[in-house]
Amino acid sequence: MKEILTLQVGNAGNAIGQQFWDLMVNEHDIDSKPQNTQMLFQEYKQGYFARNLMIDMDPNSIDKILASNNPIYNPDNTINLKHGCSNIYAEGFKPYDCGFIDNVVDKINKQLELLDKPNAIQFIQSISGGCGSGFGSLLSERLQVHHLVFPSQNNIDNNPFASYNTILALNKLIEFSDLSFCYDNQSILKMNHFFKDYGDINKVIARTMSDLTSGMRFRGHYSMDFNKFAVQTVMFPRLHFFASMLYPIHEFESHKKYSFSYMCENLIQKRRCSYDIGQIERTYVGQIIYRGNITTSEAEELAIKVQKQLNPVYWMPNPIGIQHSYHKEESINVFFTGTCLVQSLKQLSQNFMHQFRRHSYVHYYVNLGMDEMEFTEAESNVCDLISEYSTYTSAYDEEEEGFDDSVLS
Repeated sequence: MKEILTLQVGNAGNAIGQQFWDLMVNEHDIDSKPQNTQMLFQEYKQGYFARNLMIDMDPNSIDKILASNNPIYNPDNTINLKHGCSNIYAEGFKPYDCGFIDNVVDKINKQLELLDKPNAIQFIQSISGGCGSGFGSLLSERLQVHHLVFPSQNNIDNNPFASYNTILALNKLIEFSDLSFCYDNQSILKMNHFFKDYGDINKVIARTMSDLTSGMRFRGHYSMDFNKFAVQTVMFPRLHFFASMLYPIHEFESHKKYSFSYMCENLIQKRRCSYDIGQIERTYVGQIIYRGNITTSEAEELAIKVQKQLNPVYWMPNPIGIQHSYHKEESINVFFTGTCLVQSLKQLSQNFMHQFRRHSYVHYYVNLGMDEMEFTEAESNVCDLISEYSTYTSAYDEEEEGFDDSVLS
């Protein structure tokens, strides 16, 4: 079985990571009869440790995790400084001066040396904070799979630096990430009226991360690792950002039992999405993940129904891939990318420009060694990404209208 290393960076990354590992302990029965542990856990004589690194400038988030006395956390897999980032990207980007990045890379390499068949390094971060955005950018060239928490449009996190941090981090992620899965707190809160705090939000993100690898970790009809996922879904190298929709949301809806047919009919709704999307006008490609007892014929039939609702580009023969595992309760999660992401990216860019035109807060970044040209370059790169999402779609829609496939027959 292939193996995954998980990096948790910053306060948000470590909080989400803690929920993720709680879920993995339950799914793999670590406390009783461990099964299928090789992908995410490292086995030692004294038991199983989570194959992760917990990284933060401020030690508080890591101290809280270690204080839980959960035996799966290895204290040697923690790295922190004694001061925070003040929510500023430049502060998180700065530690190369003191060798912090070298220490982290050394620990990553030591973890990778323990693996027989490494498949991916998955990275959990908030790109609106200081450590997740700044230090995450330092590491972005070395990592493959990113779980990104974006700032909400109404900035419920109350961080005045969020717009700068997000655009500066995206500038790196566009170029170096292989797969980027997007979330934002406000969208997840809207998924269920029972949701009240970050704990509920983090459980949804952890559940989505679990679904992504369920077909790799457990027996099922269709299996897929991150490399295959990328090959099937990333048609253009820079368009690797994905939103997701989940049904049902367990713990809050698990008291009811739904058929797969019912779940598919109610899955594609904006309120089910973990990221702030616009109208689903055109989707490039996606991946549907089933968990539970479903036949191959039903899985393929329902995937076609979901595909129609996502309105994929006409020239892709199989735009929606399938993963499946029998493990745990019946559920469906669909990941997709397309023009629906443009609205949110445009809003992030506009928020950035509203501040940058007035040079508000820029001096904090300049005093930490950044150049104002880095802001301009980052914003230009994000605008190019927006144009690519729109241009590819409009170009192929025009081709669809003017091209008769019958001439090939």
